[in-house]
Amino acid sequence: MGRVLGALRDSDSARVDSSQIDTDVREHGAAYADWFRAAGLDGELANALYAVESDVSLNAFARDVGHCWQHSPRPACTSGW
Repeated sequence: MGRVLGALRDSDSARVDSSQIDTDVREHGAAYADWFRAAGLDGELANALYAVESDVSLNAFARDVGHCWQHSPRPACTSGW
């Protein structure tokens, strides 16, 4: 696990750290895929990490998304689903 964390820390995370990726599900996924690839993670680990990142029940920062989406007169983001 230390090797993975070190590789992620050493890779450029500017794109995933940007709030801009949160407005488009495809951009969000692509940004994380690029970051994981740059860190040298294999596809299986990258998919598992992204599944956790994308699971609202496991991501405390995303728990308000449903409420905000329902109560916004014009949502500022697209889901692509």
